[in-house]
Amino acid sequence: MAYRRDDLLVGPKERAIAAIEAGHKEAALRCVEELSIEGQSLHDRYVEWIQSLLGFIAEHMGEESVEKALRQIVTDVYRGPWISQFKEMNPEDIARMWARISKSHYSDFHIEEDEEKYIITIPYCASGGKIQQAGKAAGRRTKRDYPWSFNQAGVSYYCCHESVFNQMYKELGFMNMQFEYHNQFEDDGTPTGHPCRFYIYKNKPAPETPSGVTL
Repeated sequence: MAYRRDDLLVGPKERAIAAIEAGHKEAALRCVEELSIEGQSLHDRYVEWIQSLLGFIAEHMGEESVEKALRQIVTDVYRGPWISQFKEMNPEDIARMWARISKSHYSDFHIEEDEEKYIITIPYCASGGKIQQAGKAAGRRTKRDYPWSFNQAGVSYYCCHESVFNQMYKELGFMNMQFEYHNQFEDDGTPTGHPCRFYIYKNKPAPETPSGVTL
């Protein structure tokens, strides 16, 4: 006779809620940390999945097909309400949103503001950068420069989605945002010391190459 095992459905979220309700602060904090670790593992597998799939597309259909796949993904997943929300957001709102996105990627980053822009500097990207650090970008980097690979060769296929975003922001009329890409690790895991950056300009379009930056 089969019977339900609802006890197996209890995870760190449910245990954290129970600990908070019982006034057990330390137990709740441990559950929060466990929840973060659990989420990071799933996040990392999805990033590797995307990189593997794009590598398969490049190998069997040609690198040009990687752009088509990325544009289709961005169109299907982001081009509707997600990108349209920028119309209702001021530059600081966008900076806050990108802070949440960077935190959800488990990346190390900081934000600076000057008179004309916000700058999100990412010394360690825990998605594309982590792929590079683990050697999982080897053989799955662009063989030459393309408009959809930041006009650079050697960009991991996963990271090219940010270049496609750059293009689609402009196509949809959002001219004040620009992502700047650098390889953060060599294929052997050696750090390059070059962070990626995301620029959000306050009152003017983003230049193709942000001021003071050498790509």
